[in-house]
Amino acid sequence: MPTAFAIITIESHPKARHGESKKHPPLTAEKHKENQEKHEEKQDGIDQALAVWWEGSVALANDLSTRYKQKPKYFLEMMFQGGARMVNSQSKINPYNAFRAEKAAECRERGEVKDAPTLHTDYFDEYKTLTEEEKDTLVERFRDTKTREVKLRRDTPRGKIQDVVNIVRNIKLLVRGISPHPLHF
Repeated sequence: MPTAFAIITIESHPKARHGESKKHPPLTAEKHKENQEKHEEKQDGIDQALAVWWEGSVALANDLSTRYKQKPKYFLEMMFQGGARMVNSQSKINPYNAFRAEKAAECRERGEVKDAPTLHTDYFDEYKTLTEEEKDTLVERFRDTKTREVKLRRDTPRGKIQDVVNIVRNIKLLVRGISPHPLHF
């Protein structure tokens, strides 16, 4: 005769409460093929719906870029990442980027403000005439400048709090985006 403890244990076991799990018989080849076709049809519908959505998103980004004079990529990042800017440290220094940064600094000293495409059109021919030694020198000067002029991003207490708030918000948005059911935070 089982003790009271044994009865409680047996009754609390999942299989005792719900009965034995039933194993389904294997699918026939016809049923398997039918299921496969249903799946492919469903996936095609999903792919088509997502293609329409993507085209609309790109069209909206292009419209906003002409209206607000920003690149479409800017608006796509705003739509899909909430404008989150991840810290991107580049370890290898590109000689052309070092050259362009130096030319931009020279222009700023003269009181001119030039964007990257303008710098490229104005100075790319000069860059092509540089030798490898001059390019290496540019890279070293750029590296020295970057180590001397380290800019801390939001080093105030308020900025640190804002960083945490933004990170939590972005994590919530990412979790909500991958969740099959909408979550409410």
